Amino acid sequence: MIHVADHNPHSSLNRRDVSNLTIPDLPGLELSFQFDAQVKLLPPAVYQTAIQVMYDLVQRPWDQAVEVMITDRIKDFNVLIMFVNSQPSTASDQMIVGHCVAALYRSIVIMTDGVLFTNLRCLMNLRHKDIGGLSIVNIDGTVASNATVTDALSTTLTGPAINAADSGQVVDPENPKLVIKYHFFGKAIKSKEVSMAILEALASLGPRHKTDTCQDFEAISPGGECGIFIDAIPSHVSFTYGFAARILKLLYQLIIVPSKRWGDLYLDVRYNGNQFGALRMLKFGDGANNVTQPVEQA
Repeated sequence: MIHVADHNPHSSLNRRDVSNLTIPDLPGLELSFQFDAQVKLLPPAVYQTAIQVMYDLVQRPWDQAVEVMITDRIKDFNVLIMFVNSQPSTASDQMIVGHCVAALYRSIVIMTDGVLFTNLRCLMNLRHKDIGGLSIVNIDGTVASNATVTDALSTTLTGPAINAADSGQVVDPENPKLVIKYHFFGKAIKSKEVSMAILEALASLGPRHKTDTCQDFEAISPGGECGIFIDAIPSHVSFTYGFAARILKLLYQLIIVPSKRWGDLYLDVRYNGNQFGALRMLKFGDGANNVTQPVEQA
């Protein structure tokens, strides 16, 4: 068992050289981590499950208590993420959504930075009192090898050369009025950087009011190689932070992962046929962000 202490998680969460995660202070929260190096996890399974869980978390009020939260298993993957509150409902100190967002985000950052994709337990203490924990575990006994984990982390899948397949659209399966037109362009980005940028963006959206208009929102992956920029466009429908979170989830699950394309892209987000939001994802470093942005199509 590998133990990693992180007794002041929020100073590191907000350091500009590591991350631009913007969440309120969570006074008294201490996180510590236990890794079981004998049970390895596939990074794509961890990222996809974590992004789904983060999306589910940020749909809830930031200060809402979390008693138990268990993810639905994602098809073809064997990773389970679970939060358990150890305090009775009458206790004054409770594990809240904000604590869970910080714990999940920090867990995935440590996994990525240390290449520690194994069973994990994150213990949460509030003012030195146990309030619960987060578990990320393999649920079917299938163990990834060291080589498989390393290959999955280093992969940059770019697909074919730029062609018509780089553009398309998807429709929100729960709201057919919401349509995302996408266009890939420019540079390829490591898949872990894209995944972490989306996770960071979702976490940063957690404390924001879901009905407020999304303006000048940005998120940079902890590795500093991938940036996401989201903004509202004047329309009869307000592009809110709630819509921004939904777009990030759909971008990852319906566009990036199925197409296996990881790179610069532009999204034209439409509601009832009218554009009301836009998203750019760009590679940073080595002049990679000096690319021509696609022209918005009417």
